Amino acid sequence: MAGLYTEALVSGIAVGSTYSLVALGITQTYTVTRVLNFGQAGFAIWGAYLYAVFTKTMGLPVGWAAVLAIAAVTTMGYLAEVIVFRYAAKASLVNRTILTFGMLQFLSALAVWRFSYQTRSAVPLMPEGGFKVLGTPVTWQQAASLAAVALVVIGVEGFLRFTRAGLITRAVAEDAVVAQILGASKNRSGAINWMMSAGIGALAGVLAASLQPFQTSTFLEYFLLAVVASLIGGLRSLLVTAIGGLALGVLVSEAGVKFSHVGTAQLMIFIGLALFVMLKWSSRGAGARVEWSRPSSSSGFSMPIVLATWAVFAGAWVWLLVEAARFDFWGQTGAMVFIYVMTGLSLVPLVGWCGQVSLAQAGFMGIGAFTFNIVYQSNGWGMPAALAVSISAGVGAGLILGAISCRLPFVQTAIVTLVFTGLVSQYLLYSGIFQSSGGQIFVSAPSYMDTGRSAMLVLGVAAALVALLLANLKRSQWGLRFYATRTSPAMLQHFGVSPSRVKILSFALSGGIAAFAGVLYILVVSIAQPSTFGVSMSLEVLLYGVLGGLTSLAGPFVGSLFIVGAPQVINLARFGSTAIPDIISGAGVMQVMASQPDGMSTTIRLRQKDQDRLVTAVRGRFRRPPERSSAESRELETIA
Repeated sequence: MAGLYTEALVSGIAVGSTYSLVALGITQTYTVTRVLNFGQAGFAIWGAYLYAVFTKTMGLPVGWAAVLAIAAVTTMGYLAEVIVFRYAAKASLVNRTILTFGMLQFLSALAVWRFSYQTRSAVPLMPEGGFKVLGTPVTWQQAASLAAVALVVIGVEGFLRFTRAGLITRAVAEDAVVAQILGASKNRSGAINWMMSAGIGALAGVLAASLQPFQTSTFLEYFLLAVVASLIGGLRSLLVTAIGGLALGVLVSEAGVKFSHVGTAQLMIFIGLALFVMLKWSSRGAGARVEWSRPSSSSGFSMPIVLATWAVFAGAWVWLLVEAARFDFWGQTGAMVFIYVMTGLSLVPLVGWCGQVSLAQAGFMGIGAFTFNIVYQSNGWGMPAALAVSISAGVGAGLILGAISCRLPFVQTAIVTLVFTGLVSQYLLYSGIFQSSGGQIFVSAPSYMDTGRSAMLVLGVAAALVALLLANLKRSQWGLRFYATRTSPAMLQHFGVSPSRVKILSFALSGGIAAFAGVLYILVVSIAQPSTFGVSMSLEVLLYGVLGGLTSLAGPFVGSLFIVGAPQVINLARFGSTAIPDIISGAGVMQVMASQPDGMSTTIRLRQKDQDRLVTAVRGRFRRPPERSSAESRELETIA
């Protein structure tokens, strides 16, 4: 048994090296730009796939294959800075962070489209053989992975501290205006930063591909632990970040030997992370409030553009409804559209109104779906009672997550909610609590949802009811509190309302609606497993919502229709069978976050001066003339 633990230690350090390299790229980018770079996982994906193609398909020597893969991905980093981030220079830090969500979605979907979903393998970078440490064999590949981490830490630290280009990069990060006055080039600094990050990500991908077979989801799991390692390093210290990544690799490997339950390491990581962030950041008070951009009061378009956009959106919905009445396939498509509408609506009070961020929606959906399976399918409860229990489970999970996240800044909240989704999909849904068979559940839809048309009708009614609930909530005092929490929490606190309590309640409301969406999802698809409700789905839900716009209730209806429905309309493929929808959504989010931070729904909003003109015209048309006295009437008749 001792030998197993020692082998797990060595294996954990090797895999942890990949976590460390991805985390180093994240930390390096954040240190220089203050942007949490979710696109780092996309760079690692492309590094791994290109290395596999160069070695397996093209038969290049491993050294040249690694160099070419890293060079190609480094060029991708340069293009990302020039084409995307330089264009989005005036966007807020939060918008640029969400833009990296879109970049991750775009790069991973593009890799799936180009290389397929199949598991790939590559020729190991290092030769076979190795050496022994305390009687435990260590391969050259494992040793090379650890050495790469050390070299990257030393190299990046040396560059930032002892080279002129590195000092300029740090100066631009600290105060871009002063640095530019002194002759520093912000564009050159940004290009160097993104090229370094992409190169580090590509190196992580090459080493990961050399260690074991992989697919795109492999690197999403790596990224999940990498952001935790970055947080351990405070998003500043490269050395502590590297050590944190190695420690997480060892923890995951050792837990696999010690515990038989799936995902025990993820449970330990989430508990440790929750305690860590609450102790380190929760006491910062106002300084730790959410750094979210305020809704733009000046956003909107002229009357002709708004009318044309309304015509397009309304026409698209009418077309879908007509086709659903004719063909059941379009009914099934419409049902999937409404599922994403529901998940988008779950984000509106939390993200759009309250200014929080959440990558936990897939976790809430999974809790709702698996709870419904127990109550409705296994125990035979009626539909109303099963729905109530499932939604309550989502509300409870939201309360817990909100209590952990309510005082955290944007970046830490994003990481905690992301890890929560990983915990739910990799541990909680496999537990005996949910009584699933090997993690998989099967739920039979009721007779009134046995066709695509009927399912679309039921989900459409459910989405309309949720939208009506939120519309009434928006006009209530709680709606005002949600908006005040985002725009001026200090004033809200001045009037005796706790912003933290409002944030917790917004998480609870969001969790309940997302759990309801999870129930509807399992009723439509019938079969699901824990991995269905993983990190990838959480990213999709947030990106679809952001693309449509989350400050308006119309946003989820807009974004979901065009991201889920448009690929069907142009006959690209059936839903979920290709990466085309994710490519479209990733590119769309990058464009929208750079130009319209409030989402596509702003195109159906009149600009303020046109709103004022319209209101004045309507009031003038329907306002009743003032009543005149009899003397005034006689005087007017005389004048006439």
